[in-house]
This record gives sequence, structure tokens and C-alpha cells, in this order.
Amino acid sequence: MFYKKMKKLFLVLFVAGFSSCIKDYISSTATYLHNETEHTIEISPYKDGLVVSGDAKIIQPNERQRVYDDSPYGRSLAPCWGRLIQPYDSVVVTFDASRRTVHLSFRDTTRLASSGYLRFVDSKNITNEDSYKEIITESNKNYLVGYYEYTFTEADYEFAKD
Repeated sequence: MFYKKMKKLFLVLFVAGFSSCIKDYISSTATYLHNETEHTIEISPYKDGLVVSGDAKIIQPNERQRVYDDSPYGRSLAPCWGRLIQPYDSVVVTFDASRRTVHLSFRDTTRLASSGYLRFVDSKNITNEDSYKEIITESNKNYLVGYYEYTFTEADYEFAKD
């Protein structure tokens, strides 16, 4: 009798436990920088007047470079690389080691507006998440796969100053 009650109790607990399990949502994301120009691009993040060399990138002409990948918790592709470089003072993008554009972050505002892209104003600022195209490649009830892409164009090269 005791054995039958324990067996039923175990079965009830097992079914209740199994049915209450919720599978975690799996996401996979990446960020690409795409150089559609015929110019070599060097990206240099600055903090307190110094280049943070560990986050510097060099992208060759017509190259698409993966700069970040992650498996964030839940149903999200965030963060993109642009968010990760927001804490820097600025990011300098140099074309062919001669023409450069400053992508301003939170600290600088109108002081340098004529020489660069402002963080929240310009849609080409590399630290602005809205400057990245979000592409979802696969989505269903269990997972989300996609990436962000920032594209450098000839217009960016023309905007850069000698």
C-alpha cells in the first residue's frame, strides 16, 4: 500500500515537474563592419586621449569583417558592437592613413560637430546602434539568429577630412 502511494506521488511530481519546465530561448548574434570602398579603413577608439588598441580594427577594401559575436540570453540580437564602443570618448575612422572622420560619443557634443558625426544626431555614427542594419536570418519559437552590419561607403570617404 505504501509502495503504491509513493509510486503515485512520484509519478505526479515527475509529471508536474516536467510540464513546468520552460526551455530557455536561444539567440545568436554577430556584428559585421563592411567596407564597400576602395580604401583601407582603420578604426581607432579613444579613451582619455589614448587609442585603445585592443578594440582597433583594420578593414581592407571591399572586406566584410566580423568584429563581435555573442549568444545573448533570451530573444534578442542585442548588443551590437556599436553599443560596446559607446563608453569611449570618440572613435576615429581613418581612410588610407590620410583622411579621417571623428565619430563622437557621449562626452563631446557640438564642439567638434563640424569635424565628425555626432552620437545621436548622425545616422552614420559608428557608436549609434541605429546606424547598423539588423538582419534576422532565422527565427522560431526556440531560437533567434541574426546579425548587425555597419557599411562604409564612398560617401563616408568623401566626408572624411584630409
